[in-house]
Amino acid sequence: MPAHFSALGMLMADLKHDYVQTFVRELAETTGAEIADAFAVLEKSATDTLTEEGSGPEQILLRRFLDMRYRGQEYTLPVPVPEDLRALSDFSAIRARFDQLHQEHYGHSAPKEPVMMVNLRLSALGKFDNKLPLATTSRAADRGERGRRPVIFETKAADCSIYLRSGFKAGDRLDGPAVIEELGATILVYPGDRMQVNEFGHLVIEVGS
Repeated sequence: MPAHFSALGMLMADLKHDYVQTFVRELAETTGAEIADAFAVLEKSATDTLTEEGSGPEQILLRRFLDMRYRGQEYTLPVPVPEDLRALSDFSAIRARFDQLHQEHYGHSAPKEPVMMVNLRLSALGKFDNKLPLATTSRAADRGERGRRPVIFETKAADCSIYLRSGFKAGDRLDGPAVIEELGATILVYPGDRMQVNEFGHLVIEVGS
């Protein structure tokens, strides 16, 4: 569906909204309840928006992050945080995760340096079960060669078989040269190329030498 693929992807994709709120303070100078209260404002806005867009409660997924950095640094790293922030007695696990991410991204960490929170970040998903079918479909009436015509490759003409895309099914193979026609595109299989239809109906072309 080359003429419609982007639009189809948009319609099949999950809904997603991202929220960011400034929250500048040292990690050691706050509590889980304070952070939870700040996230609650973002979460209500996200839930209301996704509900208006058609997501049910069971389809809404909220992911919480703290944008963190060492004191004096300019750049931050998003660190995932647990849902039940109010139950945290300390932030040792979040702090350890930040040090680990800093080591992975920059090749060093400073576990004894003070850590700052800069932003609260919320990723809100409205997940849907709209999935593309795994099996491709084909029309028996469109199968087989539909004709022949000369096609110029580089500077040399070759006699090519003409096929309809809708006539191929999963597992079909074809050696070039050939022309495959469909409503939104014309696919050219060069001499020496080999085409195979995979389970999704994609035409996978192995380019020849």
